[in-house]
Amino acid sequence: MGHGQPKLHPAAPDDWMVVSGGLSLAGLVGVPLRNMQVWLTGVVGHRVVALVALLLLGRVLGRAEC
Repeated sequence: MGHGQPKLHPAAPDDWMVVSGGLSLAGLVGVPLRNMQVWLTGVVGHRVVALVALLLLGRVLGRAEC
C-alpha cells in the first residue's frame, strides 16, 4: 500500500464483492434445475450481499484523500 491509501480490514468491500458474485453465479444453477431455493441464493447474492459491499465501498472511498 502506498502513502495516503486507506488500509482495508479483513471484511473489505472486495471480499464482499467476491462473495456476492459467487452467490449470484451459484443461483444461476437453480434455473436449469428448476429449483427455486437455489435460485433464491443468487437473489440474496445479487441484492443483499452486493448492497453491503457497495455500502462498504462507499465508506472506504469517502475516507480516501484525493
